[in-house]
Amino acid sequence: WQAQMTYDMLRAKIVKQREEFRKAKDVEQGQRSQVDAARKREEEAQQATREAKERTAKAKENADEAEEKVKKAQKAGVEDGDDSSEYNQKKKDVDDAMDKLD
Repeated sequence: WQAQMTYDMLRAKIVKQREEFRKAKDVEQGQRSQVDAARKREEEAQQATREAKERTAKAKENADEAEEKVKKAQKAGVEDGDDSSEYNQKKKDVDDAMDKLD
């Protein structure tokens, strides 16, 4: 009789441990998928950051080019005694480019 009681008790413990193991495994799987999703979002954020830096560098380059054109136009306008409308247009281009940087 004692042996049967011990057997039944140990068998119940095994069943309980197996169920706890399955639950823990499910929790682990859920956490793994959350980690994988977070890693993917991090990678996407890093890519977006790289692209934003590239766009910023390109915008700065365009602004520098526009400013150089304004300086040349201003210099040519002073030398030629030209109307300042071309200068004003070039200055507007530079100002627009600078606004895009901000």
